[in-house]
Amino acid sequence: MNKKILIINDQEDNYEPLKSILEDFYPLILTRTAEAGLDVLKNSGRNIAVIFIEGNDTELLDEIKKHYPDSPVIITAGHNFEETAKALNNGAADYILKPFKSEDVLKAVKTYFIEEKNDT
Repeated sequence: MNKKILIINDQEDNYEPLKSILEDFYPLILTRTAEAGLDVLKNSGRNIAVIFIEGNDTELLDEIKKHYPDSPVIITAGHNFEETAKALNNGAADYILKPFKSEDVLKAVKTYFIEEKNDT
């Protein structure tokens, strides 16, 4: 089973950099809305290894953790550490700071792909 990364983000300044960093290394599913992202999870949640969402989207994080508690969610964060801490306390697995550095994004994703591999 080929695991994928799901990116749910409507902000061009997040979406495109994540896509360009990850697309050469991992299969991606890209969505621009929370609703579309939740549909992807509903239809293929078991095939998703990592989910990226905007750090201040607490409703989406809550919805994902409610229905897919084992899915690691990595939030994209600016420098609002209160929002980041809140997201981590509410179930986000990790965060990456903007502007994104390739090595930070790849390191975070690799952690969860390794865990997935070891779980099978």
